[in-house]
Amino acid sequence: EPVFMKISEIENSNNQKIAVKARIISVFFSKNTLFLQLYDGNSLKALMFNPSIEVLGTAERGNQVLVVGRLQKSNSGKTFFITELRKTS
Repeated sequence: EPVFMKISEIENSNNQKIAVKARIISVFFSKNTLFLQLYDGNSLKALMFNPSIEVLGTAERGNQVLVVGRLQKSNSGKTFFITELRKTS
């Protein structure tokens, strides 16, 4: 089960499965990868590989979404890898 967190809290999530509610502030799709910038008062870079047509329809700028995934740290910073994305009200 994912743990609900705010973007500001996921910093130390140690690869656990997390759920975040946020607004999409930018969307870019290239080579079967969806790149999102999410915002809930703090900002988060997120990506999803091979998103479904349904996910692509939901991933529009300004939409409020629930994303589930894991935070991974690398030399270039932190990226949230999304496994699930759905629209919330």
